[in-house]
Amino acid sequence: GRLATVFPGANGPATDGAAELAARWAAVPRGLKSHPDCLRAHARGLMAVGDGKRAERELRRNLERAWDPQLLLDWEAATRDATEPRGHLAVAERWLREQGESWQLLLVLGRLCRRLEIRGKSRDYLEQALRLAPRPEVYAELGETLTAAGDPLGAVRYYRQAAGAVAPAS
Repeated sequence: GRLATVFPGANGPATDGAAELAARWAAVPRGLKSHPDCLRAHARGLMAVGDGKRAERELRRNLERAWDPQLLLDWEAATRDATEPRGHLAVAERWLREQGESWQLLLVLGRLCRRLEIRGKSRDYLEQALRLAPRPEVYAELGETLTAAGDPLGAVRYYRQAAGAVAPAS
């Protein structure tokens, strides 16, 4: 939508490139830069132009100042190409101690643990997330975790639940 016209790449690959994105971000009034929708669009633009590391850093800084569980999902997306995900896991585990449980944070923790091949812990976090919110993305992530753990029958059960789940409005 409108944010995509302000931030190239917010909804897909950027054609204007990193320089254009930086110029447009510089023109955004300071007070709007920390608004979750603006920050989310900017982070997606950064990821689209190949600067996921900067997107992760900016999202993390904002999350440290103003906790937003939905923005947390964008932070996790920005960590996906990281060469050292252990640091991100430590950050997310600290947030769990500071912020308490939310389905979003538990989903992020489950994904980070799966990437690090800590499958038992991944499954525990995801099952906790499922108890808080039976959402399709949590079921699907549990399916991925069980697939990686060599349990295809268990994985299929969660994939089916993901396909049949209707996400409640957040």
